[in-house]
Amino acid sequence: MLLQQIQQILGHDKAALRSELGISRATLHRWETRGLPPILSTGAKQRIEALAVATLKSLDAQGKREESDRFYKLFIESTNHSIALNAWSIGDLKVYEHEDIEALLPTIERARQLWTQRCAESAREHGDAGTCVIGAGFYLSFLPEKSRKPRAWLFLSADSVTPYQGAGVWEKSVREVHRFLKDNGVECEYESGNMH
Repeated sequence: MLLQQIQQILGHDKAALRSELGISRATLHRWETRGLPPILSTGAKQRIEALAVATLKSLDAQGKREESDRFYKLFIESTNHSIALNAWSIGDLKVYEHEDIEALLPTIERARQLWTQRCAESAREHGDAGTCVIGAGFYLSFLPEKSRKPRAWLFLSADSVTPYQGAGVWEKSVREVHRFLKDNGVECEYESGNMH
């Protein structure tokens, strides 16, 4: 279970975990035994994501790449249908405007090629595996012309890199593509989408 893995890797006891998540003992027990609920509040979602990021950083710092990849897969599986796009926050991301996007296009295209290649490899090895979802992909914070408020823009969608519908085809390579984008100056987040 996701929370038990976080607890084990970060060394949190249950009281500390409950405090960080802002939940009761009964809720923690329910999440540990039954998994996360279908719909998480925005606050709970953000706290779980923050703990997951801290866990991944801890594993990466220790050079535990395989464990890190396994934990990330568990995180995606555990939260895939708990986190909806309308709860996804762009508040901490750099805001891009029209003139900024032009410079990002070559990097986005290279990321698309990388993800397409990895999806093809995964489909050859495992077939069209996983749940059918919509809205999966990489988003950035974009401020349209004559607009006061930035919005989430899906600039690289899973359905643009593979004809397969199973989320298992593209999720294995999400971290690699995300790292590539960030290493090349594209501040973005991945959204796992919603069940179709």
